[in-house]
Amino acid sequence: MRKPTIIIVTILLFLLSLACRETYLQSIEFYMTQRDWKKAEEELLKLLQKEPENAEIHFLLGDVMAHQKEYQKMAEHFNLSMRLSNRFVYKINYLTNRYRIENYNAGVLLHKEKKYAEAIEKFNYAIIITPENAEAFIQIAHIYLEQEDFERAIQYYLKAIELNKKDVISRNNLSWIYFKQQDYPKTIEVCKAILKIDNKQLDSIQRLAYCYDLLNDHQNAIKSYQRAIELSPRETKLYNNLGILFYEMHDYNQAIGQFQKALEIDSTSINIYNYLGDSYRKINDFDNMIKCYSHLVELRPDDRDAWKNLISAYGNLGLKNKVDEALEKLEQL
Repeated sequence: MRKPTIIIVTILLFLLSLACRETYLQSIEFYMTQRDWKKAEEELLKLLQKEPENAEIHFLLGDVMAHQKEYQKMAEHFNLSMRLSNRFVYKINYLTNRYRIENYNAGVLLHKEKKYAEAIEKFNYAIIITPENAEAFIQIAHIYLEQEDFERAIQYYLKAIELNKKDVISRNNLSWIYFKQQDYPKTIEVCKAILKIDNKQLDSIQRLAYCYDLLNDHQNAIKSYQRAIELSPRETKLYNNLGILFYEMHDYNQAIGQFQKALEIDSTSINIYNYLGDSYRKINDFDNMIKCYSHLVELRPDDRDAWKNLISAYGNLGLKNKVDEALEKLEQL
């Protein structure tokens, strides 16, 4: 008689536990329908104490935590659920992607509205949800760059690069920051890394040229300017900068060649005419010096320095009448 009694009691206890569990699940479903996430969490945690290795409970807890913006806890419960069973993998992947996109897109909109703190919060949520995704790190770095918080921008760009080794945009912004900070060796290092990924990145080549120039590494600066000119042959400032480099190296003939090329593109640049005229003066080519400064005073008749240089060139050629005419013009200014 005892054995049947034990079996009946066991069955009754089992059915009672099922009924209790069903009651809990109904309560949880009710709270979730009412969007009372805190109550749903409390009920799920009670159930979890009894069934710590139940994949469904962990899945539901993950979803409830997400609705409370507790994304770290969401990720923990989702990961536990997937370790215990593959039953909810599809739903977890869907929800994870959904919450990441929602937060990322919200961050983008807030960034456009210049609500920086709120945008950073949303991007950080996206990072918590999918820490292997570089895009949110890049967006936070962009915000810090706009705010000129360079150290934090560097931190987030470096993390983005760690996640995506071929990220040229982050490297380019990073090189700009280092250049702004006058850290030319680091700028060169980053620019070289960019050019290993894409050897036609004009900004990086130009920045290399500027760094080498500022570090007095003239040969590498010349090579970089020449490479930049190959890629962008109609950019006046490249010829002008290379011309100035040759001028500072006292290679005036090379400087003249670059300034002439610059003027073929932009014949109105006062700065280029000044450098060109002075380069002619340095090699005692007074005829071309006169042509250069005559054109300059046509462009800017009230340029006293240009008139003085013109007078000097006339004087060196013994053109007294021209000197007198130019002096008269200068006195009228």
